[in-house]
This record gives sequence, C-alpha cells and structure tokens, in this order.
Amino acid sequence: MKGHFDGGKNLYAGGRKHTDRILDEIVVYPLASNASVGGAATETLTVTGLEATHEILSATMTTPGATATSALVSVAHGTVAGTIDCNFTADPGAGAIITLLVRNPSEA
Repeated sequence: MKGHFDGGKNLYAGGRKHTDRILDEIVVYPLASNASVGGAATETLTVTGLEATHEILSATMTTPGATATSALVSVAHGTVAGTIDCNFTADPGAGAIITLLVRNPSEA
C-alpha cells in the first residue's frame, strides 16, 4: 500500500486517512559483517554488535566477493550469538561483506 504521512501520525493511503498509530519512533542500526572466506554458497559470518534479540529488517551485500557473480538470497540469525547464516546464489568468493539493518525491540 502506497501512502504518505501528513507530518503527524496519520497515514493517507488509497484516498483514506488511517489514524491507527503506526510507530512513534523506530531506532535502527546498520551492522556490517566480517568478510566471507568463500568456498561455498552457504556461509556463516560474524557481525560485531548483533544480538539475539535484534530483528533483522534488511540485508544487503555491500561488498561483492572475489567472484562477483553471486547474489545474496537469504540471511538469518546464526546458531552462535553474533553470527548470521547467509545463502548466496553461488560461492561469493572471499571478501563479501553483508550489511544488516537491525532494530532492537526493547528500544521501540
């Protein structure tokens, strides 16, 4: 749904005013991973500052790996704290860096 805010907390979409409270404020943080080592299309990367309670809002491959031919398919919290499990279309090679946009629900 496309819409616009009127400068307050009202969202206008589809010609109608939506007065439900959307968000008072949202605090988000960008966090960058360590560089990939390559060798497989699935890799676990360390992300300094990532906490288990953080919600991952988006993930982008900000630096391509050495092969520069793969794309990021999915990212999820890793089984070890401070890590993410990444799936690529192919081996990204060494040097791929993933930047996350995360939010801490306790700061909402």
